[in-house]
Amino acid sequence: LTINSPSTGIVTIVVTGGQAYAVQGTQSVVLSGSFATQVQSFTLSKIGDCAAREHGKFSKGDPTTISGHRVIPILDDGAAPGAQAGTTYIALDGPPLVIRQVSTSATTPGGSVECGHEPSSSTTTTSSGANGQTLDWDYPADVPVVTAPAGAASA
Repeated sequence: LTINSPSTGIVTIVVTGGQAYAVQGTQSVVLSGSFATQVQSFTLSKIGDCAAREHGKFSKGDPTTISGHRVIPILDDGAAPGAQAGTTYIALDGPPLVIRQVSTSATTPGGSVECGHEPSSSTTTTSSGANGQTLDWDYPADVPVVTAPAGAASA
């Protein structure tokens, strides 16, 4: 996950070996707490796991093309705790990879922290989610290099 902010510049979040790291330039830091747990939900494996548990009713759209890839849209109505209405586009040629995800509503209240949701609160009545957000997935051949902070123990 790469975040490009005018105030902080480019920060890359890397999840590996059960840890989440924030990397900016040559500096890195291990993330902790509920934010680290939520960030780990951005791996494709975790997204698949969470989608299997936190989804509404699915329907299939007609094949289309995105950036030269033939895809099939899978629509989620978002009507379940932690679910979000939107469309996931899956490649039809080659491996069935996620090419794009588009959210069309706020996240339905509920869901688990492990899937990127805020911890439960008795005062929480709504959840905002990323309404209108589009995520384009790419699959680079090069794996980013993460250098452990000084003094880090190896597993």
